[in-house]
Amino acid sequence: MGQGIDLIYTRALTTEDATQVAKLGYKALHETGLFGVDYDETHFYTYIKRSLVSPYWQGSIGLYHNETLIGFAFLFVNQAPWAPKKNIANLQYFYIEPKYQTNDNIVRLFDELETFCRSKNIESLRISNRNIDDNSLLNLGFNIEEKIYAKEYEI
Repeated sequence: MGQGIDLIYTRALTTEDATQVAKLGYKALHETGLFGVDYDETHFYTYIKRSLVSPYWQGSIGLYHNETLIGFAFLFVNQAPWAPKKNIANLQYFYIEPKYQTNDNIVRLFDELETFCRSKNIESLRISNRNIDDNSLLNLGFNIEEKIYAKEYEI
């Protein structure tokens, strides 16, 4: 009997992937320190499932090792309010499991994002450095466009 094929690949995420995305997203929240005491599992799963069918999130891509989801990128696609023909995308969520965080896998996922952007005539892909390291972005050909500041309020 021959050896099985060991394959790492990307593909568009669908609603059938919602459970795997939620499980990996939960892990990502813990590892990135974003997990809070107000976590609501049902809302999180529902949000992911709705996102996977929304026309604004159609650039959501999974990174797979054989049939197992090992990473994902969620693009939010819209138009500039003042220029409805200018399509822009924001990388909202990006995560690859630590043991798979290699340059090849990061490039593989970003290549697929860029292929999607070009196929949809998206003029700009915006990424926060909270999603991926600045140096990695610069190495992938991104330019620093602006800094975004946030102030959080106690509620």
